[in-house]
Amino acid sequence: MRGGISRIVPRRDFIGIVGLGLVNLFGMGDKELLANSQPTAPVSSREPYVRLGTSNESYDILKELESKGREQRRELIEDYLKSNGMDYFLHRYSVREQQSNGWNQGANIVIPPSGKDLELIVGCHYDIVEGTPGADDNTSSVAVLLNFARQFKDAKNLGVRYIFFDQEEDGLIGSTAYSNQIPVGNAIGFYNLEGTGVGDSVLIWGAREGSRLIEPLVQQTKEAGLESYSIRDAPIIFGADHFPFSEKGVDALTFGLTYKSDIEAYYRLIEDAHRLTQDEFMKGIGKIVENSDKYSHIHQPTDRSANVDPDNLNRVGDILYRTITAIDSGISK
Repeated sequence: MRGGISRIVPRRDFIGIVGLGLVNLFGMGDKELLANSQPTAPVSSREPYVRLGTSNESYDILKELESKGREQRRELIEDYLKSNGMDYFLHRYSVREQQSNGWNQGANIVIPPSGKDLELIVGCHYDIVEGTPGADDNTSSVAVLLNFARQFKDAKNLGVRYIFFDQEEDGLIGSTAYSNQIPVGNAIGFYNLEGTGVGDSVLIWGAREGSRLIEPLVQQTKEAGLESYSIRDAPIIFGADHFPFSEKGVDALTFGLTYKSDIEAYYRLIEDAHRLTQDEFMKGIGKIVENSDKYSHIHQPTDRSANVDPDNLNRVGDILYRTITAIDSGISK
C-alpha cells in the first residue's frame, strides 16, 4: 500500500501521511464519497469456501514469504510457480530515476492467459517496505493470488492474466513500466489486490465513474457474507497499482480488507468536521490510525503474519472466484 512512503517512519510521521491519505480518500465531511453494501447473510452463515479449498495453503505461503527481501521474494514466487507447473515470464524493466538520473531496474512476474480474445487482469505488488515483515501489505495478496492462480487458470469465455508487480512501494514503478511497455488493449478490466489479510469488510477504491467492475465485486462480496465500502476517485497519495492502468484507459480498481470499526470511527469524526480546524481533524485521524488493528501496523515492524486471519485469505479468494465467474457468465449472455 503506497501511502506516500516506502520505508519505516516514526509513528507520528506515519499517522500524518496516512491521515492525509484518508482525508483525500474520504473527504473532510463528505459521506457521499463512500457507498456501503450490506451482506445478504451474516459472516457466520455464509457459504463455505469450498470451490478452491479451505486449507491454510495461502497462509502457509504468506509465512514463507514474510520478512524476505525483494530478490528472495521474487525467487520464492518463481519457485512456487515452477513447482506447480505454471507458465510465467518475467517482465524486466529499466527506467530512469528522475532525482538521481540513474536507472531503476526490476521485474514483474506474469502468468499469461491461455489464448482467449478477452482477458481480465488480476494483480498485486510483491515488494514490501524494507525492514518490515509486510504480512498484510502486501504478502497477504501475493499468497491469495498464488494459491488462486494455481487452481483457477481461465474462465470459460475470459482469460485471466495474473501480474505480481515489483516496486509498488517505490512509487508504482513496476506497474507503470508494465502499462507503458506491454499492450493491454484486450483487457476488459483490472482488479488489484491490496492488504487482504486484516479486516472484516471489503474496501474498494480508485474506480472511475461508470466502472463495470464495481457492481459484480460488491454483489459477490455481499453473497459471500461481507460488507463492502466503495470509494470513488481515490487520489494518487493513496495510490495503488491500478492507477497506471486506469491512466491508459483500462477499467481498473483496487480492493482489500478494512475494519468496519475504522470506517465508523471516521464517520463519527466527519460529523464534527465542520467545527474542527484542520489540525484538530488530523489529530482525530491520528487517533483512528493509532487505534486501528490494521492501519497502525502498515509499513511498521508489527505488520506480521500473527495479525493475519487465515480465513480472510480464503474469503478474498472466494470473492475473487465469485466475481470472475459472474463477469464471465455475463460475457456469454
